[in-house]
Amino acid sequence: MIDNLKKRIDFNLQVLISCCALILFLSLNGCGQTYESELNAVVTEKQAQNAFDIIERIDYLPFQYKTDGCYGRSIYMAMELAAQGIPSSSQYIQGELKPQQGVSWRGHVAPMIVIDGLGINQKIILDPSLSAGPLTEKLWINAVNPKGEYKSVYRYGSHYMDQTNWSLPDDPDPLVRDISEMPVFRKEDVLDACGDIYRYLNNPGIDGVWYKKDKLVSRTQQLVKDLWDRQLLDEEISPEEVLCGQGVDIPMSSEQLELLKYKLIDSYLPIHFELLSRMSDLPWTSDDPLIEPRSRLIDFIISPGYHVSLEILQAQSISRDQKRELSLRLNKLVANLEVLALEWFGPDETIDYLFEKTDDLISFNDQAQEILGIPLDEWITEPDPW
Repeated sequence: MIDNLKKRIDFNLQVLISCCALILFLSLNGCGQTYESELNAVVTEKQAQNAFDIIERIDYLPFQYKTDGCYGRSIYMAMELAAQGIPSSSQYIQGELKPQQGVSWRGHVAPMIVIDGLGINQKIILDPSLSAGPLTEKLWINAVNPKGEYKSVYRYGSHYMDQTNWSLPDDPDPLVRDISEMPVFRKEDVLDACGDIYRYLNNPGIDGVWYKKDKLVSRTQQLVKDLWDRQLLDEEISPEEVLCGQGVDIPMSSEQLELLKYKLIDSYLPIHFELLSRMSDLPWTSDDPLIEPRSRLIDFIISPGYHVSLEILQAQSISRDQKRELSLRLNKLVANLEVLALEWFGPDETIDYLFEKTDDLISFNDQAQEILGIPLDEWITEPDPW
């Protein structure tokens, strides 16, 4: 209890320091002095306050999941600001970063604004994953906690970091004064970030997952419309294109799961047990190339079929990831049976049975895949033992 109280005091102290620093910046501009910004500052005091309010109201991004996903959160916050006519930059930092115990980054990014009229080289970072309130650049770097040398540079707010290459330029992008000067967001980046955020919402420790997923989709649909209206999107995005990982990636409903169990019991398990019966007379291993050993049938068909059947029958629910895994395993099972039917050396009646039941199993697999909702281009047709 004492440890929890200490953590809360430390957290509140950090927020208090951030807010005090921000009040100091704003008060400098309210003392009757007018400064020419050294950084071609991009937002007014009113816009800055609007920006803080907008970020504070975002309730669908996985700020609690600190392991990864900053690039997706950052571009979403930038889109939220841009949709309200507020330009922003993206503040990047690269190095060995240790923001908290058990979390390690090689790079991090969050939206950055500069308040017009302060006349000082000072940036405000908006990063709810690290602080409930806005942070000065110095406090933000302290929160990111780089170990050793680091590199920090800002880009346009509409910039989306290529995750295969976290190299940062030596020089920052220009700061824009008006939203009309801000480069457009790219359709490809928006849809990519949408899918990434949806996946990150599945991680442990995130509350209200289904509310956040639904809100992510509906909010993205509205954001891309607003950005297109403001000419801040390179291509128009229809609502139907904004899946954010939905469709094939939503967990199975209880009705779909019960239907899959019924199809399994009705169509596949009779084949499984018949094969189990027919292999009883086969040798476990064989050096004779004309005799199929029992071990091959077990490795290719019986064992994987048993495990996938058990997993389905015992399941109370099936998540999107389990659904995709089941789809792949069922496809492997069918592909393996097809190969055995073509290559089998053994009793003629078993060969005839394999050919006959291959069609039945393919039919079962077609029905199962339809229930699972996995698109055909993700099917595995190559035979692969378990």
